[in-house]
Amino acid sequence: MVVSVKPVAGPGLYEVTFDLGRFEQAQRHMLVAGTFNDWMTNYDHPKIGFAKIHVKSSFISITLPPGEYEYKYYDAARKEWMEIEERPEIYRGYEWDYTWNVFGTKNCVIRVPQ
Repeated sequence: MVVSVKPVAGPGLYEVTFDLGRFEQAQRHMLVAGTFNDWMTNYDHPKIGFAKIHVKSSFISITLPPGEYEYKYYDAARKEWMEIEERPEIYRGYEWDYTWNVFGTKNCVIRVPQ
């Protein structure tokens, strides 16, 4: 879940932090993908699009400019998306919201302030 959105050094940038602790305890390799990185599920690169990814233990922090972003968790080991309908508790957090996607499932929405 999103645990914080806080300003960082730089003009209008924010660090969005996701807690993947529940997944780490289950020894699953989880990623966060969304409109901020064109839904890429490969984090071998330190920078994807304009989103800088930082992984610290069970937390993933993404540096983003203000805006609205859709995202989901991806289980890289099983190669499947974690659907909100199946595990809503893992998505709730900072100003939690969702929207329907073209596949008939839900994406989470995070709004980074101006």
